[in-house]
Amino acid sequence: MPKLKNPVLSLGATGTLAESITFTRRRKTNIVEKKPVPTYRRTLPQNYQRWDYEDGIFYWHALTDAQRQEWRSKATRYHMTGFAYFMRWYLLNLPDLLGRWHLDTVSAAQTPDSSKNTNTGTVFGASLTDGYIDHCLSFDGVDDFVKCGSAFPHVKDEITIILRTWIDDQIGVNNMLTFKGWSWRFFVMSDNNGTVDIRCNVRDTAGAWHNLDFLGIPKWAWHQLALTYKSKGGTCYFYCDDQRVSLVYSGYGFRPHRAIP
Repeated sequence: MPKLKNPVLSLGATGTLAESITFTRRRKTNIVEKKPVPTYRRTLPQNYQRWDYEDGIFYWHALTDAQRQEWRSKATRYHMTGFAYFMRWYLLNLPDLLGRWHLDTVSAAQTPDSSKNTNTGTVFGASLTDGYIDHCLSFDGVDDFVKCGSAFPHVKDEITIILRTWIDDQIGVNNMLTFKGWSWRFFVMSDNNGTVDIRCNVRDTAGAWHNLDFLGIPKWAWHQLALTYKSKGGTCYFYCDDQRVSLVYSGYGFRPHRAIP
């Protein structure tokens, strides 16, 4: 169904015709073009791109006004906004990314690290299978796991550990998804109400565990779980789907960079 603001053959036509042709206006020029459609629609590559973009937006909003103004100044020579110029730089470099394992490709019992650090993960027992979108790893729930190593070139005073996962009925009352390291753990387990519960643990230098339970996460959806740590003040927060849930631990000594399994 046409959705145009002016007659289709007029110079001022804008909108979309039959969900395939778009009429728009840029820099005082009328343009007729094919409606853009993502190349990898509803695939993991598209999800990866969207997640990178969302992370970049988060970093942009975390900048100070002075820092954003610096990006705006740099962008003027390229006739870009400060945000667009920052996002171009961010998506090309993915700064501060120490490691990322998509767990959708396995070769010779190894799964690649898509960061620039090439910290390849080693697969123990898990096998590649068809996932909800493309491929994923299948674990037996007993002793299958992936070891992501710890050979990182540097660790900064601020670090974020993120688990992004599709949750469905495969996570039952007796089955749970475990994502853990030396000083932190995520447990994703089913409850009896058709949803899932999250338990987050962090361990201090004395060996004591600090727990946080987050209940009632809906199934059949992508979810992002995250731990953020800042050495200044020693605060560790838990996030679910980009929303801060609660403070998990406050105190010096928590070292999440030792936590890579």
